[in-house]
Amino acid sequence: MEEDKTIKRKKLLRTISKSILWIIIVFLIIIIFGLVFLYINAALSDKKNNAPLVGLYTVTNETMEPQIKAYDVVLTLKTSVKNLKKDDIITYYSLNIFDGFSILTNRVIKVNDDNTIDVKGNSENDITETVVQPNIIGKVILVVPKVGNMQSVLSSKLAWLGLLAVPVLIIIIYDVYKFGKVLSMRKRMSEIQNEHGNI
Repeated sequence: MEEDKTIKRKKLLRTISKSILWIIIVFLIIIIFGLVFLYINAALSDKKNNAPLVGLYTVTNETMEPQIKAYDVVLTLKTSVKNLKKDDIITYYSLNIFDGFSILTNRVIKVNDDNTIDVKGNSENDITETVVQPNIIGKVILVVPKVGNMQSVLSSKLAWLGLLAVPVLIIIIYDVYKFGKVLSMRKRMSEIQNEHGNI
Protein backbone atom coordinates (compact mmCIF):
# COMPACT_ATOMS: atom_id res chain seq x y z
CA MET A 1 0.00 0.00 0.00
CA GLU A 2 2.81 2.38 0.96
CA GLU A 3 4.61 1.48 -2.27
CA ASP A 4 1.49 2.37 -4.33
CA LYS A 5 1.35 5.79 -2.64
CA THR A 6 5.02 6.37 -3.44
CA ILE A 7 4.48 5.44 -7.09
CA LYS A 8 1.44 7.74 -7.33
CA ARG A 9 3.41 10.57 -5.71
CA LYS A 10 6.26 10.11 -8.17
CA LYS A 11 3.85 10.10 -11.13
CA LEU A 12 2.19 13.28 -9.85
CA LEU A 13 5.54 15.03 -9.39
CA ARG A 14 6.63 13.91 -12.87
CA THR A 15 3.39 15.28 -14.39
CA ILE A 16 3.75 18.60 -12.54
CA SER A 17 7.41 18.99 -13.55
CA LYS A 18 6.57 18.24 -17.21
CA SER A 19 3.72 20.78 -17.14
CA ILE A 20 5.96 23.47 -15.61
CA LEU A 21 8.67 22.73 -18.18
CA TRP A 22 6.22 23.11 -21.10
CA ILE A 23 4.77 26.31 -19.63
CA ILE A 24 8.29 27.79 -19.41
CA ILE A 25 9.13 26.71 -22.97
CA VAL A 26 5.87 28.13 -24.39
CA PHE A 27 6.35 31.37 -22.43
CA LEU A 28 9.90 31.79 -23.77
CA ILE A 29 8.78 31.01 -27.33
CA ILE A 30 6.04 33.66 -27.06
CA ILE A 31 8.57 36.22 -25.79
CA ILE A 32 11.02 35.38 -28.58
CA PHE A 33 8.37 35.62 -31.31
CA GLY A 34 7.06 38.86 -29.79
CA LEU A 35 10.52 40.42 -29.76
CA VAL A 36 11.22 39.21 -33.33
CA PHE A 37 7.92 40.72 -34.48
CA LEU A 38 8.66 44.07 -32.81
CA TYR A 39 12.21 44.12 -34.20
CA ILE A 40 11.09 43.36 -37.78
CA ASN A 41 8.18 45.80 -37.48
CA ALA A 42 10.46 48.59 -36.26
CA ALA A 43 13.06 47.84 -38.98
CA LEU A 44 10.43 47.96 -41.75
CA SER A 45 9.01 51.19 -40.34
CA ASP A 46 12.48 52.80 -40.28
CA LYS A 47 12.96 51.90 -43.94
CA LYS A 48 9.61 53.44 -44.84
CA ASN A 49 10.29 56.41 -42.52
CA ASN A 50 6.99 55.65 -40.83
CA ALA A 51 5.76 54.81 -37.31
CA PRO A 52 5.53 51.06 -36.55
CA LEU A 53 2.10 49.46 -36.30
CA VAL A 54 2.95 48.30 -32.77
CA GLY A 55 5.82 49.52 -30.62
CA LEU A 56 7.39 49.18 -27.17
CA TYR A 57 8.95 52.24 -25.54
CA THR A 58 10.54 52.83 -22.15
CA VAL A 59 9.44 55.98 -20.33
CA THR A 60 12.51 57.59 -18.76
CA ASN A 61 11.00 60.64 -17.05
CA GLU A 62 8.38 61.27 -14.37
CA THR A 63 6.09 63.75 -16.16
CA MET A 64 3.25 61.22 -16.53
CA GLU A 65 3.17 60.06 -12.90
CA PRO A 66 1.15 58.59 -11.26
CA GLN A 67 -0.34 56.95 -14.41
CA ILE A 68 3.03 56.11 -15.92
CA LYS A 69 6.21 56.02 -13.85
CA ALA A 70 9.84 56.21 -14.91
CA TYR A 71 11.05 52.89 -16.40
CA ASP A 72 7.53 51.68 -17.14
CA VAL A 73 7.19 50.32 -20.68
CA VAL A 74 4.33 51.46 -22.91
CA LEU A 75 2.84 49.43 -25.76
CA THR A 76 1.65 51.70 -28.57
CA LEU A 77 -0.69 51.16 -31.49
CA LYS A 78 -0.31 53.30 -34.61
CA THR A 79 -3.06 55.91 -34.87
CA SER A 80 -4.04 59.21 -36.50
CA VAL A 81 -5.12 62.57 -35.07
CA LYS A 82 -8.76 61.97 -36.03
CA ASN A 83 -8.86 58.92 -33.73
CA LEU A 84 -7.49 60.81 -30.72
CA LYS A 85 -9.38 62.68 -28.03
CA LYS A 86 -8.62 64.63 -24.87
CA ASP A 87 -6.83 62.60 -22.15
CA ASP A 88 -5.59 59.91 -24.55
CA ILE A 89 -1.92 59.12 -23.96
CA ILE A 90 0.39 59.06 -26.98
CA THR A 91 4.03 58.41 -27.76
CA TYR A 92 5.55 60.84 -30.25
CA TYR A 93 8.71 62.42 -31.64
CA SER A 94 9.27 65.61 -29.64
CA LEU A 95 10.86 68.68 -31.21
CA ASN A 96 10.72 70.98 -28.17
CA ILE A 97 13.81 73.00 -27.18
CA PHE A 98 14.21 71.18 -23.85
CA ASP A 99 14.21 67.57 -25.03
CA GLY A 100 15.45 68.14 -28.59
CA PHE A 101 14.58 65.36 -31.02
CA SER A 102 13.48 62.56 -28.69
CA ILE A 103 10.64 60.12 -28.09
CA LEU A 104 8.22 61.20 -25.35
CA THR A 105 4.96 59.88 -23.92
CA ASN A 106 2.38 62.46 -22.80
CA ARG A 107 -1.34 63.16 -22.45
CA VAL A 108 -3.48 64.82 -25.15
CA ILE A 109 -4.95 68.03 -23.74
CA LYS A 110 -6.49 69.34 -26.97
CA VAL A 111 -7.21 68.20 -30.52
CA ASN A 112 -6.86 71.19 -32.87
CA ASP A 113 -8.79 71.97 -36.07
CA ASP A 114 -5.58 72.06 -38.12
CA ASN A 115 -4.96 68.29 -37.62
CA THR A 116 -2.46 68.82 -34.78
CA ILE A 117 -2.71 68.00 -31.08
CA ASP A 118 -1.49 69.69 -27.92
CA VAL A 119 0.15 67.38 -25.38
CA LYS A 120 1.44 67.78 -21.86
CA GLY A 121 2.54 65.63 -18.92
CA ASN A 122 0.66 65.40 -15.63
CA SER A 123 3.10 67.79 -13.94
CA GLU A 124 1.93 71.41 -13.67
CA ASN A 125 5.44 72.56 -14.62
CA ASP A 126 5.48 70.50 -17.81
CA ILE A 127 5.39 72.46 -21.06
CA THR A 128 2.63 72.13 -23.65
CA GLU A 129 3.81 70.92 -27.03
CA THR A 130 1.98 70.86 -30.35
CA VAL A 131 2.46 67.62 -32.28
CA VAL A 132 1.81 67.11 -36.00
CA GLN A 133 0.55 63.83 -37.50
CA PRO A 134 3.89 62.63 -38.95
CA ASN A 135 5.46 62.84 -35.48
CA ILE A 136 2.81 60.70 -33.76
CA ILE A 137 4.16 57.20 -33.12
CA GLY A 138 1.03 55.74 -31.57
CA LYS A 139 -1.59 55.69 -28.86
CA VAL A 140 -0.63 53.98 -25.60
CA ILE A 141 -2.81 50.88 -25.17
CA LEU A 142 -0.92 49.14 -22.37
CA VAL A 143 1.50 50.11 -19.58
CA VAL A 144 3.84 47.43 -18.22
CA PRO A 145 5.27 48.56 -14.87
CA LYS A 146 8.99 48.71 -14.16
CA VAL A 147 10.38 46.56 -16.97
CA GLY A 148 12.28 49.35 -18.73
CA ASN A 149 15.61 48.04 -17.50
CA MET A 150 14.72 44.57 -18.80
CA GLN A 151 13.92 46.01 -22.25
CA SER A 152 17.35 47.67 -22.34
CA VAL A 153 18.99 44.33 -21.55
CA LEU A 154 16.89 42.48 -24.14
CA SER A 155 17.94 44.93 -26.83
CA SER A 156 21.51 43.56 -26.73
CA LYS A 157 22.63 40.74 -29.05
CA LEU A 158 23.93 38.74 -26.08
CA ALA A 159 20.47 38.73 -24.48
CA TRP A 160 18.91 37.52 -27.76
CA LEU A 161 21.39 34.62 -27.84
CA GLY A 162 20.55 33.89 -24.20
CA LEU A 163 16.82 33.84 -24.90
CA LEU A 164 17.34 31.45 -27.79
CA ALA A 165 19.72 29.28 -25.75
CA VAL A 166 17.47 28.87 -22.67
CA PRO A 167 14.69 26.75 -24.27
CA VAL A 168 17.30 24.67 -26.11
CA LEU A 169 19.18 24.13 -22.84
CA ILE A 170 15.98 23.13 -21.02
CA ILE A 171 15.15 20.58 -23.73
CA ILE A 172 18.71 19.15 -23.62
CA ILE A 173 18.58 18.85 -19.80
CA TYR A 174 15.19 17.17 -19.99
CA ASP A 175 16.45 14.70 -22.64
CA VAL A 176 19.54 13.91 -20.52
CA TYR A 177 17.23 13.35 -17.53
CA LYS A 178 15.01 10.97 -19.59
CA PHE A 179 18.11 9.12 -20.88
CA GLY A 180 19.32 8.72 -17.29
CA LYS A 181 15.93 7.32 -16.28
CA VAL A 182 16.05 4.80 -19.16
CA LEU A 183 19.56 3.67 -18.14
CA SER A 184 18.42 3.35 -14.52
CA MET A 185 15.41 1.24 -15.57
CA ARG A 186 17.59 -0.99 -17.76
CA LYS A 187 20.02 -1.48 -14.89
CA ARG A 188 17.15 -2.37 -12.54
CA MET A 189 15.68 -4.80 -15.09
CA SER A 190 19.09 -6.43 -15.51
CA GLU A 191 19.43 -6.82 -11.72
CA ILE A 192 15.95 -8.40 -11.49
CA GLN A 193 16.80 -10.84 -14.34
CA ASN A 194 20.08 -11.76 -12.64
CA GLU A 195 18.25 -12.34 -9.32
CA HIS A 196 15.71 -14.63 -11.01
CA GLY A 197 18.47 -16.38 -12.92
CA ASN A 198 20.31 -17.17 -9.70
CA ILE A 199 17.24 -18.67 -8.00
